[in-house]
Amino acid sequence: MIWFMFFCLAVAMGNVNNGYANAIIFVAWSVLVYMLAINGAFKDWGDLYLNEPTKSEKILISSARKYLEPVKTVDEQIKSIAKEIEQLRCNITSISAIDYSKDRVSGGGVPCGLENSVARFIDTEKEQRRRIDELSEYKCDVINTINSLTEEIGGTMLRYEYLLGMSAKQAHSVFENQFNERQAMRYKEKALIEIGKLKCQ
Repeated sequence: MIWFMFFCLAVAMGNVNNGYANAIIFVAWSVLVYMLAINGAFKDWGDLYLNEPTKSEKILISSARKYLEPVKTVDEQIKSIAKEIEQLRCNITSISAIDYSKDRVSGGGVPCGLENSVARFIDTEKEQRRRIDELSEYKCDVINTINSLTEEIGGTMLRYEYLLGMSAKQAHSVFENQFNERQAMRYKEKALIEIGKLKCQ
């Protein structure tokens, strides 16, 4: 209906020579444009400026996704490893508290098997701490990479999706009042292309 009124105004304006009438028609045009804008009629027009990714860009997008995907589980991995470390320390304490006096040979000495058991737990604990360092380094690298992007809108969506636990649809909806889903996807793809160039080439 609005588009039909638009057409009628265009025809009327082309057939009116009176300046006062033209002014009224201009105001009507302005009201119609405003109505169209607030109803999202122009949202799709932005797609004209966001081209589909090329084949090489699609490869970069895929590589960037592979780089980002593991960060979604980093927090849970660190939590689980920290619990394992606590358990390992409890194991060491428990072994150290066992009375091995009956197993000692005359003249003293180290209880049989105690040193090896404790050493294995200590080595495993060190390995788990190293793993936490690797995960922490990776997550910080992802954060710094996203922060460095020139495509800020797409970067924000990536932050919500990969670092803050949102689904892709929820991340897009953050900008639902500014862009439609297709436009949001284009901005995110631009950000992924940047990451692909930075980290995957």
